[in-house]
Amino acid sequence: MWRWVRITLLLATLAVGLSTNPSPSATRVVLPALAEGEFYSLIGDGYASRRSVHDEAIGVLDLHSGRELWRRDPGIGALQSLRIVDGVLIVSAMGYEDATHKILRSGTDQTIALNLRSGRELWRHKGALLSNMVGAILPIWCNGCSDDAVGVDARTGREIWRSPWLKTSNYFDGRSQWSIARDGTVRAVDLTTGSARLVGTLPKDYWIIGGSTRYILAVPPSLPGSGSVVYPGVGVFDSHDLRQIAYLNITNSARFPPDLWLCGDLICQRGLPDMKVYDLHGELRYAKAQFLLSTVIDRDDQQLIIGVQSRSGVVTPGVPMDTSQLVETATGHVVADIGVWRLVRVDADRIWVALFASRGPDTLIAAPWGSAQAETIFGYIDLRPGAPLAVTTLKPLGRAYEDCDFDYGWLLCGNAVTGIREVAIHVGVNFA
Repeated sequence: MWRWVRITLLLATLAVGLSTNPSPSATRVVLPALAEGEFYSLIGDGYASRRSVHDEAIGVLDLHSGRELWRRDPGIGALQSLRIVDGVLIVSAMGYEDATHKILRSGTDQTIALNLRSGRELWRHKGALLSNMVGAILPIWCNGCSDDAVGVDARTGREIWRSPWLKTSNYFDGRSQWSIARDGTVRAVDLTTGSARLVGTLPKDYWIIGGSTRYILAVPPSLPGSGSVVYPGVGVFDSHDLRQIAYLNITNSARFPPDLWLCGDLICQRGLPDMKVYDLHGELRYAKAQFLLSTVIDRDDQQLIIGVQSRSGVVTPGVPMDTSQLVETATGHVVADIGVWRLVRVDADRIWVALFASRGPDTLIAAPWGSAQAETIFGYIDLRPGAPLAVTTLKPLGRAYEDCDFDYGWLLCGNAVTGIREVAIHVGVNFA
């Protein structure tokens, strides 16, 4: 949600300490300015990609030096994924384009590997990269053709395994990618070896929209003669043997199925406008009006929902119109309200948040113009046992930013109003 197109970008690296009032040494590194329609994305520790909405060229920048290492057109069309494995940049595209930029038939997807520092092509393979991988083995599958899926060594392109079963990407259990045949047979393909394990059978033409270690959510096909796509409910299945547990009569007439999350032994409907929570029998447990779920986390034996409670249209001096809250999943009880702090990312033991300097109506605390937040602050909530659910702030970022990405130990922040990303801050990953 934060990766919007930027018009201009300057990046700077700062060393940030972990105290309420740290005294970091600041080193500002200026990277090449972006043209209209270009944008930067974090792709690894110390590396960002530079891409454009106008062409398929890609550039890689070293965030430590501020230097663009290389820029080239890999010749595989609109990129769908970029990832770094052992000094190799893997790029993949669904629907290869030729020199005239005409999208060719399905089954022409491409994946190539480039030397991260030089941009030199190392190898190329037919097929697109799956969204999940294990170690240095890349699972590549052919969308729209009869070729087997393969697992290749990211460094050399050497084929490690071949599987006829991995035809679609539905659910990943941490090691195996699940695949559904047309008759409903579900197999789990181990991404390190390519071996397939029979899981069970779903009803014909069902497809998985989500899952956990205990439950699978799957939707039936659209009703015959319904015209536009309609998903007439959601089935809940045991993830071990695919035995059906419940059926929720939740429909969605849009192109997408209902936005449902498995919340332990409950099922959450994300919101827009109201978040609803159901039990496994499909009965409504409770609803929270004008609440939008962002993610679900586990803390000790308690599961929490993180989301934004909207109070649109209610303007009270000193009171946020929209506030971020941590809610107990089982009851809907608010266990912490962190006001205008906004979620950036969740790790195993921390919720990373930012207090943005936006003057927009969705984040501004109703107050005189002169007292609006002047700069963005980065912070976190400690999820370790016994720690209070409160925000610990880090050093203010020195400028006003309105959105941030945080990954690989780097914080990349920008301003959604002026369309720029201006700062990259190396915060590291091992806070004390």
